[in-house]
Amino acid sequence: MAVGPELLQRWPGYGSVAVDVGIHRVTAVPLLSRGQCWGVLDLYRRQPEPLDATQLERAQLLADVAVSFLVMAHDRQKARAAQHILANRLLHDELTGLPNRVLVHEFITHALTSAERHGTLGGGPVRRHRPFQGHQRHLRAPDR
Repeated sequence: MAVGPELLQRWPGYGSVAVDVGIHRVTAVPLLSRGQCWGVLDLYRRQPEPLDATQLERAQLLADVAVSFLVMAHDRQKARAAQHILANRLLHDELTGLPNRVLVHEFITHALTSAERHGTLGGGPVRRHRPFQGHQRHLRAPDR
């Protein structure tokens, strides 16, 4: 769009500043990808003539590079968010939001092993019980 009466009328503040700094033409190239517009690449010229075919081709190449970066940054952000959600689901119970039981057991086992190795547990060695070991007599069928 040439900077002229129409531009000055539509955007009086912008148009007058553009003329004051020597801008006489604005070309807007849409940043299109995946069926949507991600933004616009605006090109400002001191010459009032429109861009020729070669210049438009180069402008489109710049727009394609810019939109590629925007799409990759968007995809990276979505991938990080999905990774965070999956990690949270893996490490926490869905209903209670509490840490996963298996994970807690692994943390405790690791802490006990580390404490035994460094001798930081008082009172001698730690007896490791199998789960439900003390309750096994209740789980057996009665003798008949």
